[in-house]
Amino acid sequence: MRGHLANFREEFRDELFDAIAEFGVRLIEQERVAVNRKLNELRCENAEIKGMLGTMLRLYAGETKAADVIDLPDWRKRDVAA
Repeated sequence: MRGHLANFREEFRDELFDAIAEFGVRLIEQERVAVNRKLNELRCENAEIKGMLGTMLRLYAGETKAADVIDLPDWRKRDVAA
């Protein structure tokens, strides 16, 4: 009888270990999916911000082109040494 109980306990221990291992693997997989989803969301947000920044830089550069700069009158006296 003791031998049967020892075998049952050993089988039960192995099944319990397998169940806990499977639970751990599934939990890690669920967390990985959640982390990947959040990472993709942040990547999309980052791309959107980069696009906005690029647009702002192009607009700023477009407003300050050298061709658009108006020369100020030369108020220096030409006969005075610099």
